[in-house]
Amino acid sequence: MSTLYRLIGSLHTLTGLAGAISEFLRVMDSVRKSIATEAGLSANELRAMARIAEADGVTPKSLADDLELTTGAITAITNGLVARGLVHRVEQGHDRRSLLLHLTDDGHTLMEAAYTRLQRELGVAVAPLTKSDEAAIIRGLSTITESFREQESAE
Repeated sequence: MSTLYRLIGSLHTLTGLAGAISEFLRVMDSVRKSIATEAGLSANELRAMARIAEADGVTPKSLADDLELTTGAITAITNGLVARGLVHRVEQGHDRRSLLLHLTDDGHTLMEAAYTRLQRELGVAVAPLTKSDEAAIIRGLSTITESFREQESAE
């Protein structure tokens, strides 16, 4: 692997694959913020809705862990999403303190619009790539992701 870090004066700079991934993540964060703003949400609200949509029901504690936010922050976020009719709470079994968060029909509609926009923007971004290049990127990112997951579980 090539060098992935440089110190230039007092600047710490990632290079190579790590630098490219870091830049990609920054751009994706910017796209997410733009999509969230267009939907009338904060970036964290959109992140929360995406996670709820992926899980088809998630506990507030699990959501807080996944998004690396406090349970208080998740309570504030979900209260706002519930008030806007985008998310609803469903009690789990007989324990009224245990609940799952689900998207409402309006929440599903909003997420469909958000993912459609993301798909359109990614489509433009990857248009210069060949199908083979795109497949290689997907394979590479999947391999890297799986390796990181294995390292985390081994710790």
